[in-house]
Amino acid sequence: MRIRIGVGALAAAVALVACGGENAGGGAAGAAGGAGKAGKSEDGSGSPAELYAFGCAPCHGAGGVGTQLGSALDDRPRDVQQVVQAIQAGVASVQPPHVPMPARGDGTWTDQQVRSVAEYVASFAK
Repeated sequence: MRIRIGVGALAAAVALVACGGENAGGGAAGAAGGAGKAGKSEDGSGSPAELYAFGCAPCHGAGGVGTQLGSALDDRPRDVQQVVQAIQAGVASVQPPHVPMPARGDGTWTDQQVRSVAEYVASFAK
């Protein structure tokens, strides 16, 4: 019975991280340099690094190195427009152990924030 409870708690934590839950994944918002929800600065804009740190890094890792939850983003050059499309639409169909990616970070990113994060991700290419 303890194993089932542990697995359920782990699944809930993964879901929170995947959905951009505030402070999910051990305080990802804090890792964004004091940024608030969705990595937004006090003025609400959020730098690409802040947005990535909150909305993407919990699954894709710092610098896009990948984790068990999300694929690496630094493994090859990526077209900015394709990254924009993936961020806008999210990625619902993935192979385990990866988890689905929600659209637009926490769902509130503007078109400009999506574009700036896409350009930031494209800069990870090796």
